[in-house]
Formats: sequence, C-alpha cells, structure tokens
Amino acid sequence: MKSDEKNKSPIVIQKRRQARELAFQFLYRHFFLTKDLQERNIEHWSLELKDLGLLHSDESDQSVSDFQLDPFTKELYYSALSNMEIIDKLIEPLLIGWKMERIAKIDHTLLQLGIVEMFFLDEKTPKAVVCNEYVDLSKKYGHKESPAFINGILEKITL
Repeated sequence: MKSDEKNKSPIVIQKRRQARELAFQFLYRHFFLTKDLQERNIEHWSLELKDLGLLHSDESDQSVSDFQLDPFTKELYYSALSNMEIIDKLIEPLLIGWKMERIAKIDHTLLQLGIVEMFFLDEKTPKAVVCNEYVDLSKKYGHKESPAFINGILEKITL
C-alpha cells in the first residue's frame, strides 16, 4: 500500500462521520422550525457553516454562495425527510412497550438517519459500521441510555 492510500482512509472516515453529524443536526433542527424555515434549513445553515470550515469548495476564494455541503450530508438529510413515514413504520414495531411519541427526539432522529443509511441510499456502508456511527453520535448528543437504545433498535432492524 502506498503512503498516499494510507493517509486517505482516516480523512474519508472523518469526513463521513462529520457528514453524519451535520445531517443529524439539520434533521434535528428541522423538527423545531416553522414550515417556511424548514424549506430553507440547509441553504441557511450553509452560510453559517462556511466560517466553521465544514463546507468544501474546489477553489479557496469563492463566494459563500459557491460553497456546498458535502453531498453525503445532503443525501442523508433529504432521504430522511422524504422517507420519514416509511422509516417510522419500520421503527414502531420494534418499540416494545413504547410509543413513537415517547422516544427522545434526539434518539428518534438518530434512528431515522441510521435506517436511511442502511436501507435507502445507493451507496451501501456495512450495517455494523452504520450502527456503530449512530451509537457514537448518541453518546455525544443523547442521554445515558441512548447508546443501548439506538444499538438495540438498529440491530433489530437489520435482522
């Protein structure tokens, strides 16, 4: 293996992890916005994220409007939005003793994105990797029981 190939892997992993986290933040935020703001969610955030270095561009001196979010972030976000009802129908039978309304919104959002990534995207990431990534996000954003809950539901859905 060439040294260039060794160095690419951590960057790709980090980029994917960051894309998942941004998609989570967009989707979570979406639930609290008015209809008008929901439609502008990603475009509005793009301006805010440019200064954080979370947007990429082919040329360094482009204007803010020329910057784009990582395509994987957009794909996760828009796939989750367009398949939300189907995803929730997949989750609901796995909630033994729970109703969808009782799930913490953070956990619900992470489950939606995990299921999108496992079943709705053309590019297939191994299900174990997807599960691990969303468990990690639940450790960062959820409550202390979130990782076990996310892991249990995502594992059940892959059976």
